[in-house]
Amino acid sequence: LTVQGLPAAGTATPLGAVALQGALAAAFQSRAVLSASSGALLVKLTVAAGQTVPANAFVALTFTLVNAAQDVDAGGSLVLACTAATGVPGDAGLTLPPLPLQVPSDLLLGLAGGYRPLRVAVPSLRASRAKQSNPLTRKASNITLWVVPSVWVPPASVVTLSGLSGLTLSGNVPLRGPAASLFAGATGSGSALQLTVGAQALPAGVESTVVFTVVNPAAEQSAPTLTIEASGGIKFPASGLTQDHASLLGIENGTDPLLLVQALFPAFAYQAAWQSMPVVSLDNTFTVAFQPNSDWQLPMAFTVKGLSGITIPTPLRVTFPTDGNLADLSPQASLSGGALTISIPPSAGRRLFGLVTYSFSFAVTNPADPPASSPALSLQGSGTVTVAATALDYPGQVLLGVPGGTDPMVLVRPVLSQRSVRQSNPLTGQANTFAVNLQCNVDLGAGSVVTISGLSAAVVPLGSLAADVAGGASLFADSLTAAGVRNAGQWAGGKALFTVRVGATLQAGVNYSWSFTATNPSTPPDPVPVVWVEVSGAVPLAAVVMDVPGVDAMNVTNGSNPLVLVDAVEALVPSLDYVDPTQAVALDGREVRVQVSVLDFGSNASARFSLTTPGNQTSVSLVSWTTGRLLGRLQSLLVVALRRSVLAGPGAETVQLERCANRMLVCKRVSFGFTFLDVMQPFIQTVSPVTVDTFGGVPLNFYLDNVGAGLGAQDFLLTLSRADDNSSSVSVNASSVRYTGNLTALVVFQAPAAAAPAALNAMLRVRVSPKVFYLTSPSGLTYTAPAPPTVTSVVPSKIPLNVGTKVLVTLDNFPPVSASGDLTAWFNSSAGSSARGVVLSYQARQARAESVLQSVTVRLSTNVDAQGTVQLAVWHASYPSLVARLAAGSLVAMDFSAPQVQGLLAETGDSGSQAVRVRMSTTTRVTVSTAKTPAPLASVLVGSTVLKPLAGLTSYDAATLRGQAMIEVPASSARGADYTVNALALFSNCSAACSPDCCVASTCGAVCGSDCSLACFSLQYFDDLRPFITYQSDVEGADVGGTQVTLVVSKFPVVGASDVVWAVVSGGGLGAAVSGQVYVVYSGTQESKLLVVMPAVTVSADSINVQCTVGVVGETDNVTFAFSYFATQPAVVSVSPSRGLRSGGVTVTVAVNYFPYPYSLGVIFDGATLPATVLPASSLVQTVLSFVTPATDSAGDKSCVVFVRSRCARGCDETVGFTFQQAELFRALAPIPGRGPINASVKVQLAAVPTGAILSIKFWPSNASAVAVSEDRSARTVSGGVTTVSFRAPLVAGGYTCVVALDAATQATFDFVAYDPSALRVVSVVPPQVPLAAAVYGHTLLSGVNFVVTLANVPRAAASNLSVTFDDASPGQVVAVEYSGTCAAAGSFKEVCDTARVTVAAPDYSLPDTLEGTVFSRSPSWSAAFELSYFSACDFARYCASLGFVVNSPLVAANPPGSSACDARYCVDPAGMSDPQIVSVSAAQGPASGGSDITVVMQNLPFAFTSDVSVTVTVGQSSALLLPTSLVMGAGGTLLSSQSTLRLLTARSPVGDDSAAALAQYTVTAIVGTVTRTTSFSYQYLPVISGPARIVSILPSQVTAGVATAVTVRVQNVELLTNASQLRMVTCNASEQGAASITASSFKSTTAIFSVTLRKSGACLLRVYQDRFGLANAAAVNLTVVPPPSPRLDSVFPSAARRGDALTLTAVAFRVDSSLACGSAAACATAAGFSVTLYAGSQALSLGVSSVVFAGSSGCTRVDCSKYTVTTALPSADVLADLAQAVACKVQLTLGADSALAAVTLLSSLSPYLAQAQPAALQVDQAAG
Repeated sequence: LTVQGLPAAGTATPLGAVALQGALAAAFQSRAVLSASSGALLVKLTVAAGQTVPANAFVALTFTLVNAAQDVDAGGSLVLACTAATGVPGDAGLTLPPLPLQVPSDLLLGLAGGYRPLRVAVPSLRASRAKQSNPLTRKASNITLWVVPSVWVPPASVVTLSGLSGLTLSGNVPLRGPAASLFAGATGSGSALQLTVGAQALPAGVESTVVFTVVNPAAEQSAPTLTIEASGGIKFPASGLTQDHASLLGIENGTDPLLLVQALFPAFAYQAAWQSMPVVSLDNTFTVAFQPNSDWQLPMAFTVKGLSGITIPTPLRVTFPTDGNLADLSPQASLSGGALTISIPPSAGRRLFGLVTYSFSFAVTNPADPPASSPALSLQGSGTVTVAATALDYPGQVLLGVPGGTDPMVLVRPVLSQRSVRQSNPLTGQANTFAVNLQCNVDLGAGSVVTISGLSAAVVPLGSLAADVAGGASLFADSLTAAGVRNAGQWAGGKALFTVRVGATLQAGVNYSWSFTATNPSTPPDPVPVVWVEVSGAVPLAAVVMDVPGVDAMNVTNGSNPLVLVDAVEALVPSLDYVDPTQAVALDGREVRVQVSVLDFGSNASARFSLTTPGNQTSVSLVSWTTGRLLGRLQSLLVVALRRSVLAGPGAETVQLERCANRMLVCKRVSFGFTFLDVMQPFIQTVSPVTVDTFGGVPLNFYLDNVGAGLGAQDFLLTLSRADDNSSSVSVNASSVRYTGNLTALVVFQAPAAAAPAALNAMLRVRVSPKVFYLTSPSGLTYTAPAPPTVTSVVPSKIPLNVGTKVLVTLDNFPPVSASGDLTAWFNSSAGSSARGVVLSYQARQARAESVLQSVTVRLSTNVDAQGTVQLAVWHASYPSLVARLAAGSLVAMDFSAPQVQGLLAETGDSGSQAVRVRMSTTTRVTVSTAKTPAPLASVLVGSTVLKPLAGLTSYDAATLRGQAMIEVPASSARGADYTVNALALFSNCSAACSPDCCVASTCGAVCGSDCSLACFSLQYFDDLRPFITYQSDVEGADVGGTQVTLVVSKFPVVGASDVVWAVVSGGGLGAAVSGQVYVVYSGTQESKLLVVMPAVTVSADSINVQCTVGVVGETDNVTFAFSYFATQPAVVSVSPSRGLRSGGVTVTVAVNYFPYPYSLGVIFDGATLPATVLPASSLVQTVLSFVTPATDSAGDKSCVVFVRSRCARGCDETVGFTFQQAELFRALAPIPGRGPINASVKVQLAAVPTGAILSIKFWPSNASAVAVSEDRSARTVSGGVTTVSFRAPLVAGGYTCVVALDAATQATFDFVAYDPSALRVVSVVPPQVPLAAAVYGHTLLSGVNFVVTLANVPRAAASNLSVTFDDASPGQVVAVEYSGTCAAAGSFKEVCDTARVTVAAPDYSLPDTLEGTVFSRSPSWSAAFELSYFSACDFARYCASLGFVVNSPLVAANPPGSSACDARYCVDPAGMSDPQIVSVSAAQGPASGGSDITVVMQNLPFAFTSDVSVTVTVGQSSALLLPTSLVMGAGGTLLSSQSTLRLLTARSPVGDDSAAALAQYTVTAIVGTVTRTTSFSYQYLPVISGPARIVSILPSQVTAGVATAVTVRVQNVELLTNASQLRMVTCNASEQGAASITASSFKSTTAIFSVTLRKSGACLLRVYQDRFGLANAAAVNLTVVPPPSPRLDSVFPSAARRGDALTLTAVAFRVDSSLACGSAAACATAAGFSVTLYAGSQALSLGVSSVVFAGSSGCTRVDCSKYTVTTALPSADVLADLAQAVACKVQLTLGADSALAAVTLLSSLSPYLAQAQPAALQVDQAAG
């Protein structure tokens, strides 16, 4: 019988035989337990002879075993197996199937499963424990004993508690407690207590608790070791009691039984005080903390002393911590005589516990000045115990950056030791960066607001203000919420507010710098504001003035100081444009007026101007100053009056102009020279031209001034000489003299020829009898080399052989031709023969004013006798060295009867008659068209390659001898530059070998044989991988430049934002290359579009052909295109108007084609030099200028000449002329008096008044007869054709029409208002008319337009007292009132004084009309009437639509029209409207639930009203519509250019799931009229987190105790995290830490790595949470902690070895130490590391270590990954005797306390062993299949 399933560890030797019970017991002869091991029990029974055990008989077996010595619990089920053998040979016996055994489940001795065979438990009381209630000597103490047996303690057993040192117990000891009834009693015996178990056993595994009382001994002692044991029916061995080691009464381990200390003298174990605010004048809080040294019963009182002199506000504000400290003991506070007392009343069962910290705080007010020292505070206790006053300790720590700031009354006064601000740009209207530098002596914590004021003039959109912090630190936020924008402030009320963000601090003593950007105002503030800084928050600092650098910037004095501003033009360096004249006659102190043009000088408004000259010879004054714009630059046109001292005489002066503006911040200076001439001396105004070529022969025009009358050509002599050689001078007499005015003349000379180019001085001798004057031309005369002659074209380009062919040849830069004989032409054929060209006819014209060289067209006849290229040379018979040659290949002689290639067409679209472009990189199919061929094209020979026509793509017409064929031209391996190859088209088989090279010399007929039918053509290979032009808009343009050529280029290098594109024009005889301008329209990898602006060039003939190359700097690929320039001559296109009055003042606009541009121009009008304004419409092609006609002495046609007056690059001497007609007209001239006091003198200027004429003057009132007045004839004056007359105004105030008449038909009329100068009156209404409200695109515009009523003689009244009404009872809203100009005392007169400017918003009115309005005052009472007209504004919507435009509504609203006329400036071309752009979005993400307030700043969003704009939110296919909460367009914004700020509340995510992240597109749509513009930005919807986090995975799931392990946790239901500190972990040992790193984070999950070190084995609960949601929302997971592994030997190799063999031991779980590694026996001996011992039989032999290698993983520092390979050797023969047979041994590896054993077999020398195996390596291949 075999019982299986028993615990192997529980078996033992059986005792006695097997006892059988039952009727059949005697049937068995013998019975014995054969074995009891390996978890099975084997019993053998032998049936006695003659006995039979019948079926179904019951036999009970009983036998005894000895239980094991340790706890055993196998579990599982028991199975009985039975086999029977008869002992008869051949009889197999029988085997019964296994049968499960039933086991009782009842308790046995209180042990669960105790009836189960071999279920064994060791009796133990190890779980028992005890503690005491009082650790003080001589005190009664209750000792509580918890008895916990592993099995039942039988009744009557004795439990003995021993080790109660210090106690002497005797007799009965009373027991109490829950288990006292289980014991029959307890008896003391010295230091032991015996407890007798009663009639009921003590239960197993349950705490049986009893309490007994002792009196502690008088002496202190440490806690003794207590033991417990039990004897009786079962023996329980003695074991130690477990103790709590908890503190009691402030005594560490005070609960340990009989740990005793003496009773304490009442004192403070700890007492301290500190403060919360170390800054003067602020509220402060003192906190006092203390610890009793023992438990103190209540009541108690604690008094803080030493508070005298410290302000403690009343009522007292005392606070107590709410954590169960003192707050729940109902303390009361009182203050008396510098002492604060906290009283704690008695409370049942309550006391103050020893060594527990108690605290309270009370409010104080810091003084205005820091105390000299911190006060000495003390704490005293009274009540149930008395504690003497004890000095309070102070922490002495830094608080808010103040050293020792935690100590009471250690205070500082907060100051900003650094507080400076500077600006980057002192120019109005431009972006300006303000840099702030701040340092404080105390910390400014989160929520502190730094406010910088005084910058209200700067323009900053309301809302977030970006701050650029030095070093990139994150200091500020525009909100203290999580959504706050980092490093952003707020702009409000002209102040910049910067709030220190949560988590940031401006630390004391640290210098912080940041900057922010604003836009400077359009006008400089005056005075310059003072910038202040203040701080609010926990530590406020009063406003103080900020330091400014006082450094000049951009030529502006103190320009680095904030808002020291000047107009942008003020920072530009002025340049002198021209001075006219530069010389004049010194006429006895008479005034000479000089016109000075200065660019970027500024206006005269609000500027100080001074003119100075050295010495006192000349006085200078400013006559006038006007400003305009010249080519985008501000032009100041000054008229300066010079007066030369009478005594000074002729001489040179230097005049300096100085202009200081903007409160003297900017001073600009320019100077010019001026020459005063002798009164008799003429002088040169201008010379034209100043450059000629060496041919000479052109007229030189000298314009002279101060020329005496009656001079002729004989009075003028021009001498030209080199500056370094006067001996080679040439003199020329004048050819003509023409007077252009009384003292002005034009003198013309013919320029002589020159031998060589040179710059010559030009001296003009003028004889004015009896004097001779020598005048030096300021520009001299420069001779240049003539341009070489060229053949620019020949027509036709192909000529037949041996026929008198006529060709037309065009020549440029050709010497002057006066007869056919001047022309010589020769034609040279390719065969070397020459033929002279016969001149049939010619035409010649002068190409340029400064040269006699001509453009010649000549018709020639010639005979050429050989095929091929023909060369042509043409020269002038008198100048044989100047030869014009035809470019090679431009003229070809052909046999027109031979086969010809007439056309070539490539598949790329290129075509040609004799040549075509083909690709290098790949094959190109070319269609060849032929004529006069005897047969179809047979083949094409290219080099040695034969190309056959493609099958099916050949055609031939035998009747016309024309054909077509397609060939495939092979690719070329070449790259880069284009090249040409010759090709032979063969139409028959040739008897001789041909090569296309014969085409070059036109020798193919001779080379290939007479039987060969062929034709030549060319293939031009181009690099198709390089850029090439697919479109060119223009092929010619004017020589003045400016032609815009649009190119579309394939494969052009992609142009980036920083790339520079260049264009260079060359060829055509230009000499040096000329650069053009290139603008990139768009650029892509496949195609780019460029706009090339061609530069100006000098064209020496009618036209020239050039090459323009375009490329990118740094790139090798470029493109070249051909371009033709044609020569131009300036010409006046229009003059408007062409006539005007002799009095001048007419603005004349002149358009001139091909005039030098862009330069300052002047006009000589009837001899007078006038300035001209170049209008913005000008270009290189056409210059549009305007000037104002001067008054002249007489009417008639006036000669006008336009000339260049400033320095220029080319064409400086160009002039054009026109005529202007001046006429006379009787009329009143401006200024016409419109109003005046009654009976005051009125002066009127009249034009065209005949001498002595009698004038009739009448004033006509509106409702009465005329009032006639007489002229004061004595006051009449006449000057310059203008007559000034004087007469008296009417005596009655009112409005009149004044009529001044020569006769009934000749009258001058004007309106005049006579007023009482002392009465209240309306001076003006501006504007006099306002528009009616108009509807534009459904919105009302022009409602409430402002106008200003100016009144004089007004009694001043408060603005609130003024009202405005109209005659239709409509009220006008008074917007503003401004008073100025105090009237003088009585008796004096001042026409306008005591003025009031009343700004009024016009009431809405429905019809055009004129309303009478009244301004009246209630106190003092007065009124004044005025008129205001309403007009219907243009229907801008319809008008702009007719132009294809839309209404610029913001401009209409900002600048209302002044009339009903439609003005295109209020319209906007949609094509010119830039697409709106997003500048910034205040927040790029927010919760999916919506509701976030975001601010969007946009450029160029077109709208007039908020309702013009909507916002659409789109996520995938879902969308939602939003309306802005606000939308503001910045000042000055229009539909063309604006910056707008939009605010909106984000919508809920359109997907409708708040827990899902989504990327949304916010599209802003603006609709204005027919124009719709959109812009968009992305917005990330963040999931709304709800509920606790969830841990998805944790790796590893098991760690080793005491080993730092990187644990990877994947968590869901947290936000997307970027900072590892945002994810926290709390472990089972209550330690908390942040993640070491975040390896991945998305809206779905976050994976983080924590470094975890756990000390105890078992399951450890980890809680992981996001810091923002707190521990309450943590995810929890259990991590298994296993004990560290024990050291062991994994292997010994070899496992069987002989004497002297080496052994390799692989050891794991040994401590890690890098110093243990060694490579030799000597090194290992000194390493003091591993040791190896061999145990062989009774011998223990120490083995040497040969090497130690650490084989663990890289970076391993823990035992669980430790691995070493240790090499040693078995002893040699002299140490270890030889063995007769193999012996089992053990080898031990030791490292300090770590040790491990392994088996090794020591072989006999006779034992076989593996010596080696060959091969040592095998190649393993995968078998087929």
